[in-house]
Amino acid sequence: MISAHRAPRLLALIFLPFTCAAVLGQTAHSSGAQIPIPALAQYATGLALDKDGNLFGVDNQFGTVLELTASGQKIQVVDGLNFPWGIAVDNQGNLYISEQSVQGPAHVVIEKVKSTPNGNVYTPTVVPVEGYLAAAYIALDSQGKIYLANYDRVFVETPAGDSYIQSTLPISTTIVAGALAVDAQGAVYIADMATNGVLKETPSGTGYVASIVAAPLSQPPESLAVDDIGNVYIDAYLPGGFAAGFFIVKETPSQSGYQQSTFAISQYADPWSIAVTANGILYGGGSVGFEKVAPGAAMFTPVDATPFPYQYTTPELISLLFTIDTPGNLGQPLLLTQGTAGLDFKDARTGSCTVQDNGAVFQAGDTCSVDVEFYPVAAGTRLGAVVLQDAAQNAIAFGYVSGTGVGAW
Repeated sequence: MISAHRAPRLLALIFLPFTCAAVLGQTAHSSGAQIPIPALAQYATGLALDKDGNLFGVDNQFGTVLELTASGQKIQVVDGLNFPWGIAVDNQGNLYISEQSVQGPAHVVIEKVKSTPNGNVYTPTVVPVEGYLAAAYIALDSQGKIYLANYDRVFVETPAGDSYIQSTLPISTTIVAGALAVDAQGAVYIADMATNGVLKETPSGTGYVASIVAAPLSQPPESLAVDDIGNVYIDAYLPGGFAAGFFIVKETPSQSGYQQSTFAISQYADPWSIAVTANGILYGGGSVGFEKVAPGAAMFTPVDATPFPYQYTTPELISLLFTIDTPGNLGQPLLLTQGTAGLDFKDARTGSCTVQDNGAVFQAGDTCSVDVEFYPVAAGTRLGAVVLQDAAQNAIAFGYVSGTGVGAW
């Protein structure tokens, strides 16, 4: 029998959708020497491997980055982050983390590493991203370009001295961008949450050539990874949904495109992130901690499986605060679970955005809130979004929430 309680992640976000700055600045969180934390729970929304085989995981619950060293030691290397999501690492060991600030728009935090006799020390700087609505998936190429999924587009941040130049990856079709990966040749892989497929944008001259890596899967792809020889790994839930666990699809390059096979299956129902080594060992991360599977094995095995520590027996109410940047008439907010309405997240209809969603006029700078209750319909991690709409049902702002269901109500 499934229990009727669950363990939610609760947050309040202030959304200021646009910023114009594109220079590096200091962030407010702290970094320092490595601290052993063998008992800390792991909620890994993002994973990345460095060239030495050290695994870095974003702990979304605690706002930290954990490192699982090649020797098997688990240590905390960064703390104080605000709703971090994705992570990438360059050849120098610098970490790139997508973070949602509670005082402004999402951005990228670069944690520059310095080796000391007492371990590595990380110094943070911030890359503001104009129009970046919420911290999400991130990827990095060998030239230092940062790629960021942002709903219907992928932003590109190109290094230019001490700052970055922002552009948008040219994509020939309409997508809902999810997980990202970049291979050694600079090709960008994009999980399309609208079709459940995976697109590939290959550099060609001054532009890109689009192709399809994976035809639509039965479930949305949750994470992507690509190895040194171009094999693409896609994780998705099994047809039974969250409670059934997830499987890894492997797409192997061939003369006619890609050959699809099932690489592995996991008993855990939260495949938020995967990363692959040069020799094809795949790591996964979620609320259960780290796990891995080697080529030829059928199932993942735990590497570090500290369970999620919190459980609640009554619905929790959270309030998301939105700041309107364009005058207009407000419509009814839309609450989604991975693109589907009417599942885990419900409008309590006590927030000021909802109370005034009858066409009330709002001016730039006005604020209103949406109060959200979490009622999981299944066990496992549930990712939700609140879409603030105008009276014509056009999306004008986004807020993200998530919860982990131990059981349905």
